[in-house]
Amino acid sequence: MRLVPIAVIAGFAGCGGGIPFDEFANERRDANCGYYVRCGAFATVADCRKHFDRTITSNASLEAAVDAGKIRYDGDAAEDCVDALDGLDCDLADQDRDALASCDEVFSGTGKLGATCAFDGECVTERCLIPDCTEACCHGTCEEPRVLPALGEPCQTICADGLFCGYEQVCERQLVAGEPCNVFTVCAEPLYCSSTLRVCASRPKRGEVCDGYCATEGDVCSQGLCVEAAVGGEKCTVAGDCSQFYVCNFDNGSCTLPEYPPDSSNGTPCTFSFECASHYCDALCTDPPICF
Repeated sequence: MRLVPIAVIAGFAGCGGGIPFDEFANERRDANCGYYVRCGAFATVADCRKHFDRTITSNASLEAAVDAGKIRYDGDAAEDCVDALDGLDCDLADQDRDALASCDEVFSGTGKLGATCAFDGECVTERCLIPDCTEACCHGTCEEPRVLPALGEPCQTICADGLFCGYEQVCERQLVAGEPCNVFTVCAEPLYCSSTLRVCASRPKRGEVCDGYCATEGDVCSQGLCVEAAVGGEKCTVAGDCSQFYVCNFDNGSCTLPEYPPDSSNGTPCTFSFECASHYCDALCTDPPICF
């Protein structure tokens, strides 16, 4: 299970119990960072904040949809989500698959079948069907829930739970420990496809031989062994010594956060959203469209 930080949201006061809406994004980010620091992937919460505040994008449309009543925000579920992050196990194999289920309950759409919508999250069914459109904001209608393809059925990218979309674009069963695997197959979590054994296997623990993956968040596979990752300011001799969030500065032999170019102001040519102070790029840096 990998954590995906949510977008930064600000400016709307939530109501009811639990965490207010306008505090949730920062609360979740900090709980997320607490997990990474506790497990050794970041040196400090400040480093973690700096990384994610730079690399994640805001979602003004979500705020507008909550404000308009198209999405319901549950402050109690938000609090449960943050608490779950605070208690998450650093050993990936020991993490409960449903440990962060409450995080999926924080936002829920209110749009019933046929209601106008701008994105899936506004619908009770979590499916907004939008016709082809060239506008910055396009609207469609809430439709019946998606039915993911089952075992043996054609697929494009995703399948029902426990399955994966195979090389032949047919849903296949995820593989269990000891089954042969390759780049076109998927092992059931928390297993991985060992490039040396060529079978689905458990991730190696600290001190064990590895071929790219380790069992503990914050450990890295460096020079063939799972070891505690070096983080901000700690020594490194090869790139693999550092946590996934840092790079090895060979000039001083220490792990540092990646260097990003300065944020560009609106109107500046761009390629990626993280280049912009607005966190939105459409050939030029600009404020993101608000669609709800």
